[in-house]
Amino acid sequence: MKQHLLALIVASGLASSAARADEPVNANLADQAAREAASTSQPAPAWPMMLDPDAWRVQVQPRAWYVSPAGKIRLPSTGAASGKIKVETFDLDSPRASAYGEIALKSGPWRFAFSAAGYSVERSNTATSSFQIGSAAVAPGNLLQSSFEYTMAQGSVGYRVCEHDFGAADQNPGRTVLRLEVMGGARIHDLDVRVTRLTPTVLASSADPFYVEPFVGTRAELQVIRDFSIDLELSAGGLPVEDSVYSFDIAVGFTWRPIDGLGVQIGWRQLYVDLQEGKGAQQFEYTGTMAGLFAGVTLRF
Repeated sequence: MKQHLLALIVASGLASSAARADEPVNANLADQAAREAASTSQPAPAWPMMLDPDAWRVQVQPRAWYVSPAGKIRLPSTGAASGKIKVETFDLDSPRASAYGEIALKSGPWRFAFSAAGYSVERSNTATSSFQIGSAAVAPGNLLQSSFEYTMAQGSVGYRVCEHDFGAADQNPGRTVLRLEVMGGARIHDLDVRVTRLTPTVLASSADPFYVEPFVGTRAELQVIRDFSIDLELSAGGLPVEDSVYSFDIAVGFTWRPIDGLGVQIGWRQLYVDLQEGKGAQQFEYTGTMAGLFAGVTLRF
């Protein structure tokens, strides 16, 4: 009897020891299972954000603008007033790759920008009809030499008035963002136009007016799928004085940024101008457009 009781006591002790030995193992397994369950229940990460719109301070955009002029020109005359002659009459509407660039500084919602573009062409051709340009009466068969140089530069101050994140509602912030700003500034136009009749006698007519005008406009940026953005800029200016100037400028660009701080861009720009100087026979006038594709890079610091 005593031997049976002793055996029971020993068996109970061994079972209790084995149970205590298993407790740490079971606890470790439970902790690991809890951690795995917690990791699988976490929400998916949000769409990766592009650069914060306030992160960059300096943006430089060197570009090449494949541009050509169109429209009509009137040059001053020492005699009877000249008519308005189409640019293509002098073969000046040839597209050329021209310098075009912009530098922008930003602080919070404020944006300060300066941009400039230029175009220069010189051509020789033979007149196919009779007309008068400036003081030169031209007949069919006359040899002409013409040049057209145009420089435009502007400085502006912009303020961001709206920023809407279309991805916030579906928990994908930064995927599609629209930013809108209003701007104003000053724009200059510098022209140098010359037409020379080489035969039967040499006779030249020219003008080199310079204009300054205020302008206002708006700029919109639509960021799409992090690396891509579409920029649209519209502006209009004018100065209704004796030597009047009016302009309307539209530019749209498409940018791909393979890495933060660097992008490549392609777009279209069209600038309409109405420039007048002087009166009567001494009047200069150019009404037309400068339009073409542009391409370049975008650097942000």
